[in-house]
Amino acid sequence: MLLLRFFEVAGTVRRAISALKKRSGPHEHTIREMQMSPQGIQIGEQLAGFTGILSGTPEYRDLQERQSEEPNDGGKR
Repeated sequence: MLLLRFFEVAGTVRRAISALKKRSGPHEHTIREMQMSPQGIQIGEQLAGFTGILSGTPEYRDLQERQSEEPNDGGKR
């Protein structure tokens, strides 16, 4: 069973795909971006930088992690 999902990033609607169930054997547990064009369907890299895609409220996690790792020097740079 495949799950297709729309999500928004920076004002652009994008598509995601993931395999929820497979008839036999293990399946991949990642969510990947899917693009459809006249040349066919392309499956991209894992959407590792995002969280909340399946819930409908995606957030770019990498940016939040970088901001929390920056030292707070009170703006003295």
